[in-house]
Amino acid sequence: MAKSCLPGQPLDVNSSISLFKIDKIFGNEEGYTLFNCSSNLTEGYLYPVQCLSGHKYQVLAIYSSYEISNLPQYSPCFKMYNVTYVPLNIFTGQHEEYIIHLSLHLSKPSCENFEAKWKCAKKLIVAGIVIGVLLVLFLIIGLYTILSLKKRKEGYQKKIEGFLEDYIALRPTRYSYADIKKITYNFKKKLSQGGYGTVYKGKLSSQILVAVKVLKFFKGNGDEFINEVGTIGRIHHVNVQIAIGIANGLDYLHQGCNQRILHFGIKPHNILLDHNFNPKVSDFGLAKLCSKDQSVVSITAA
Repeated sequence: MAKSCLPGQPLDVNSSISLFKIDKIFGNEEGYTLFNCSSNLTEGYLYPVQCLSGHKYQVLAIYSSYEISNLPQYSPCFKMYNVTYVPLNIFTGQHEEYIIHLSLHLSKPSCENFEAKWKCAKKLIVAGIVIGVLLVLFLIIGLYTILSLKKRKEGYQKKIEGFLEDYIALRPTRYSYADIKKITYNFKKKLSQGGYGTVYKGKLSSQILVAVKVLKFFKGNGDEFINEVGTIGRIHHVNVQIAIGIANGLDYLHQGCNQRILHFGIKPHNILLDHNFNPKVSDFGLAKLCSKDQSVVSITAA
């Protein structure tokens, strides 16, 4: 059953950018409802559509405002679909051109709506440009930061390799961070703390006690740290037991006696050595006694 003999729905020309508006389409504004009936019906309000009808059925059009109950009783009809407009020549069966009469009016252009939309569009464009520029800027900064960190890390690595080559005679050993944690028992015992970092007690696999310094603030390009490590690596004093003996002597004066003794005169002239280079603390002229729970002592007190 062909549907192409009926005109399609008129295009909506009531565009927001068009100055012309459709007021009215002359004809039946209510539209039609098509029914397929197996027998011929001749009621006056039923209009046969010849181009859709066949030998064994008849297609009838009825105003859409009519109720289905208005159809003759016991009529073998069923509803097909609705159409908005049917030319008169479709009902008569004459193949003539048909004309749709439209009523148009020219509307006054509204500049306010256009300006509001243009302002909104400009804001969106500006916001898009700003966001795009910021994204590009953040991308450039991120790439620059990543490349700088990578370059700095490569520079540190080159300096370390150069240091190991320069001090190869001292046979320096490289330790990873995991090794340092194992040596210091996960930084368990802190020996001292200064402005540049903290020193922890550790033990190597060879049972040698060591002091591990962890830098707190690392500034510069690393040259000072490398020089410090190189200098310490060269120091192998044969009389290091002298310093240990002095430290043991001071510890005895501070903690070993019933009453704490403060020397107030530790200097090379007051350290005596015996024939085995064992140190002895001497000259207690400035020494003072104080209780162990006393933390502040004046050197001018009688």
